[in-house]
Amino acid sequence: MYGSQWVWRQLRDAHTHLNKCKHPGTTLGLRKDVRALEERFVREWGEKDQCFGMDFVIAAEWQTANPT
Repeated sequence: MYGSQWVWRQLRDAHTHLNKCKHPGTTLGLRKDVRALEERFVREWGEKDQCFGMDFVIAAEWQTANPT
């Protein structure tokens, strides 16, 4: 499950990675997108610490031909 601290950490990481981008136009557009996500997060969650998320597990078994 993911809480608000996880969301903020992901958004902060996005800014960190954008600092490394060498294309100013791309960086500017992506920064606007990240800021919009931050604003939406604050607007929709406020200061509440909600949890969300899903995990899926895929299990597979490998069978070899067994000559008889």
